[in-house]
Order: sequence, then structure tokens, then C-alpha cells
Amino acid sequence: MAKALSYKSGTGYPIYVLISLLVVCATVALLTTPYPQFSFLPAFLIGIFLFLYRFSTAGFYIIVFLMPFGAFRNLWGPLASVKIHWVLAFLLIVIIGLQLIVEKRFPRWLKMNLWPLLIFFLLANLVSTLLTDYPESAHNSLLRLVVACFFIGLSLLLVDKKGFKTTLPKVLSVSISLSAFFAVIGYFFYVALFAADATAGEFTRGTGGTTWASSLSLSIAFAFPLLVYLIIHAQTVKSRLFYIFLASINVGGMVTTFSRGGALILSIILLLCAIHYRRYLKPKHLGFVFLFAAIIFTTVIAVTPPSYWERQESLTKWQDPSIGRRVSYLIVGWQSFKENPFLGSGTGTFRDLYSKSNYARVFAKEGSTTRRFAHNTYVEVLVGSGTLGFLIFLLLLHRSWRNFSSAYKIFEENQAKEMMSIVFSYQMSFLAVLLYFFLHSGIDNKFFLLILPISAIALRLARESRDSDQSLTI
Repeated sequence: MAKALSYKSGTGYPIYVLISLLVVCATVALLTTPYPQFSFLPAFLIGIFLFLYRFSTAGFYIIVFLMPFGAFRNLWGPLASVKIHWVLAFLLIVIIGLQLIVEKRFPRWLKMNLWPLLIFFLLANLVSTLLTDYPESAHNSLLRLVVACFFIGLSLLLVDKKGFKTTLPKVLSVSISLSAFFAVIGYFFYVALFAADATAGEFTRGTGGTTWASSLSLSIAFAFPLLVYLIIHAQTVKSRLFYIFLASINVGGMVTTFSRGGALILSIILLLCAIHYRRYLKPKHLGFVFLFAAIIFTTVIAVTPPSYWERQESLTKWQDPSIGRRVSYLIVGWQSFKENPFLGSGTGTFRDLYSKSNYARVFAKEGSTTRRFAHNTYVEVLVGSGTLGFLIFLLLLHRSWRNFSSAYKIFEENQAKEMMSIVFSYQMSFLAVLLYFFLHSGIDNKFFLLILPISAIALRLARESRDSDQSLTI
């Protein structure tokens, strides 16, 4: 590919001329439209294309970095509906597609034991979509699932061993911590850009770079096991203190979200991490453990308002309206499932079904739509694709979990402690997503779509490590 587009080779010269002419024509055409301010886009996009062609991995990590910034991923003006990560992903797919055409071979890194289940899941949703009474919602949801498969493919191709072990955990930890920091700023300084309903004296929830508080709470729960890994395996004292600082920011960010489910999930994840890592702690680590605990405790005491604990206590009160709404989602979901038990009512159609129920009117909020999500991904899948799709979905989750468990076992046999640690951390991040699915709808959640291929990459790296050790022994 590189040689084919080489200027010096001679064969690339006509291509460069053609590209230049297309850029000039597109620029002139935009100057004649009502949007001349976008005339820079053709040259800008070509520049991005060339950058991504040279540094495809960097483009992927930019997409990952933008994950906890859903509120700021859109372009502006008439292109406000276009998202930055869509553009980057599309260009990466085009670039990789061109490279595969030139090389005329199927990349082995694209192989994954989850593909059969993903394909069957898509087929089940396709059948459900063709038979639905709500084609618009079903078609949009099915399209998002197809796009999700492309992102999974990009992850498989662009995350190597270094990315798996070092780059990806750092990018996720820093980006999510930055979003959590914005949430703290938004909550305590009433910055509406980073908080929901941020008006002085009223109840506010930190959102950071995300579109809503619960999304940020998942991001923090997802990142925390990776932060624990980075803290334990930091090479220097400065870097270890830096990651402890990021952890304290995330705790503060979680508090500002006022997410009861998020706090519960994070508590479970931290407990499991403490149980797992207790055997790895040495006397020299105790100082950092106490420092970490002291910082977290101080952060919680310093940033937690009394209203936060009042909200957490409401979990045990059945009078809480949010609990009543969630119960109504389960009732409507069960009724809808009984009507279409095998193939479901159509992918992503729960909102349409709920809006027609009596519960939608009973729990209607002023100024809010009655088309509400189930706030439970498992219910959404069961209603949307029926028993068939739901069983395939559960098998997909089970196989992904087994990928991590098998990888951990292989690394344990090879006594690769650091790789064991990162695999465990990813598995805890996966658990955070699985628990989150009980509380919110999000089968196309970016962290979920990232952790699926990461499970396959973990297993691939483990098997490669075992094979290399066996060859050295022979």
C-alpha cells in the first residue's frame, strides 16, 4: 500500500494529482454554498486521513479517549449531528480496508471466538426487526449493532500486546479521570456544562464530559480496576502517586453523580480488587495502601454533601418514585415478552411498548417523553429479540468471561504476574459493565463494545505466550 502510493515510485504521482484536484474542487464547491466556513474540511479530512494512514493505532486511541466525552463528540453547525469518533472510525475502516485489499490476505488478529455468537445475535435481531410493529426504532437499533461489530473489528486489529498491557489502561484511566474532574468542577462551581440542572441552591448531578450522570458513574466503575492495576505496577513513586491522585478524583466524580447504582457497583469492584490483590502486597507496599485509603477516605468526607447519603438511603424506601418506575419497566417487559416470547417485539422497541402502557402515563415527568428505556439491558434484549436472541446474548457474555478466565489461568501457569494482574483488572471492568446492565439500557455502550474484543485479545496473548514458552523449552 505504501509503495503503491509512493511519490518516488512514479505510480503514486497520478493518485496524488487526482486527490489534489478533488480537494480543490470540493473546497471551491463549499465556498459557493451557504456554508463557506466549512471550505477547510476537504483539506482537513485529507490531512487526518494521511495521519491515520501513518498512525492508525493513534487514531484508535483517540476514539477510546473520547469515550467518556459523549457530550462533546459532535461537530458544529449543520454538521452537529455528525460525531467526531464516527469520522475517525470511518476513516480507519477505509484505511484498513485498502491495506487488506493491497495485501490480499485476511489478518489473523481479526480472528475471534466471539464472531459466531455475534453473527447469530445479529441474525436473531434481523429476523425480529423484519417482523416488528415498530420498524423505525428496530431498524435504527439494528444499524447500531452492525456499526458496533465494525468497532469490535477495529479493536481486534489495533490493540497489540503493548496496547493491551500499557497504552489502553492509561488512556482509559486518564480520559475517564479527566471527565470525572470536570464533574467535580461542574458540581461544586455550578458549571452547567459539566453538571445536570446546575443551578445554585438546587439538586445537581455531575456529568463531566458525558451526557448524563449514570453514564459517568459506569465510566468510573469501569476505569477503577485499571487504576488499581496501574497503582500496583507503577514503575516509579511519582507515577504511583499520580495514579492514586486520579483514583481520588474518580471517587469525587462518583460522589457528584449521586448515582446509587454506580456507588454500589464501585463498592463491589473495590471489594473484589482488595480480596484479589491482598496476596500480592508486600511490606513495602503497605505505606502506599494506607496512603491510598487515607486519600480516598478524605476525599469522600470532603466532597460528600448530606444530600448524597439521603439519596443512598432512598434505595431502601419503596416510596421512592424511581423504584416504582423501575418496577413498572419490569412489568411491561414481562407482558411484552409473553406476547412475543421466541423472536421478540423488535430490536430496541421497548420504549415504544412502554409509551403505550398505562404506567407511562402514571410515571410521566413534565417535559419528558413517555418513551422510556427499560433501565435494564437484559430486559431490553429479552423484549427486543425474544428467547432466541437473549440466550445467544447470554452465551456471548459467558464466552467473553471465559476468555478472561482462561487467559488468567494460562498466564498463571507461566507465572506472568503482571499479565495476570491486567487480565484480572479487565475482567473486573467487564463485571462492572455486566452489573451496570441490570440498572441501565446500553447494549451498544462503548465500554461494552471495547471489553468484548479485549477478552479475545487477552486469550490470544495468553496462548501466544504459552506457545512461545513451549518452543523455548523444546
